[in-house]
Amino acid sequence: GSALAMLATPAAASRFGAVGATCCFSLANGFAALHPSGFKASYMDVTRSATGVVTGVGNTLASLAAFVGPVAVGLLLQRLGSWAPSFCAIATLQLLAALAFARFSTATPVDEE
Repeated sequence: GSALAMLATPAAASRFGAVGATCCFSLANGFAALHPSGFKASYMDVTRSATGVVTGVGNTLASLAAFVGPVAVGLLLQRLGSWAPSFCAIATLQLLAALAFARFSTATPVDEE
């Protein structure tokens, strides 16, 4: 959902202007708001005895992404002069993450394997 909205943003902005871009951003944020309900529950499902450690590692990775993301987008914008490559990169990362989750996720906690 959010990946498709990000991919549609440049086209919507060129066709409908700020209104189109705003609608796509709103859709992307709406879909992104659905993410925490999935991964926060997954933290608890991964392990029963070390939930705090798994949550800490997950939050650390999220903090690193929150630091690196704006820098990477700034570099892309500076070098390529357009927002479209940034939107495509974000959408690609979201799709790859969804595929990795679909491939490697399991409902069996690690402690029980």
